[in-house]
Amino acid sequence: MAIGGIKPEKVPEGLEAGADGIAVMSGILQAKDPAEAAKLFSKKLKVVSKVL
Repeated sequence: MAIGGIKPEKVPEGLEAGADGIAVMSGILQAKDPAEAAKLFSKKLKVVSKVL
């Protein structure tokens, strides 16, 4: 599990390194638009899971 300071652009790196998932709080809660941030994380997870 990748946790701590995860940003959308780091999702692929964490999962490719062997993490089974990510845990995100500040990346969403501190975003200007939390709903958009959540969508972006979700999109990144879906893209990487298709590749792996």
